[in-house]
Amino acid sequence: MNAAEINPFGHSVESEFPHPVVEAKNWTEHYFFQGYDFDAEFGICIHMGRLVADPTVWRPTIQMYLPNQELLVAKLHGKDGHAFGPGASPLKISCIEPFRLWSVEFDGVGQRVTRSDLMQRVVEDAPMEPISFRLLFEAAAPIYGRKADIPKGRSVGSFHSEQICRLRGHFRHDGKVHLTQGYGVRDHSSGPRDYGPVFGDCWFQTQYENGD
Repeated sequence: MNAAEINPFGHSVESEFPHPVVEAKNWTEHYFFQGYDFDAEFGICIHMGRLVADPTVWRPTIQMYLPNQELLVAKLHGKDGHAFGPGASPLKISCIEPFRLWSVEFDGVGQRVTRSDLMQRVVEDAPMEPISFRLLFEAAAPIYGRKADIPKGRSVGSFHSEQICRLRGHFRHDGKVHLTQGYGVRDHSSGPRDYGPVFGDCWFQTQYENGD
């Protein structure tokens, strides 16, 4: 894909990087990365946002999918963000090439839970397991967004972009290193947020064999 095809709404290069903090009520910024490899039975889901009370603090929640409907989960807080992406302690996310390539790196621990437990109860403290992964999210489709998400208005309004990606890399767990590749999605948003009236939401992204 050329520059026009991968970025049809004309988002600025700077829109991919962490946005300048805006002094507005409930202003925040979020990154989301989700991907899965059906062969390795491994995947991740990371939702990482700024704290409204202190936007220099990033707060990621992390789910790492393992075989047999098990997961390792973690919640972090940290000020390890940088000019090209967010970060919190053992988690670092970096934009390598805007609109085309991101790295997601983690070297820490997670708490083992089952999918059914996670859906039915609050996770309580339990022993932690070491795990690490090094993953690349590479563009498989154009950026999806809105013409309204222009540089001058993105942070005081509501900026939102999404993109279907290919996933590749490796993870280390239980003394073994596993190669992984699959598909995923990422998104990036900023602006004031009020979760009070929200009961839930759902979205779908599909890429067909012809590229649509």
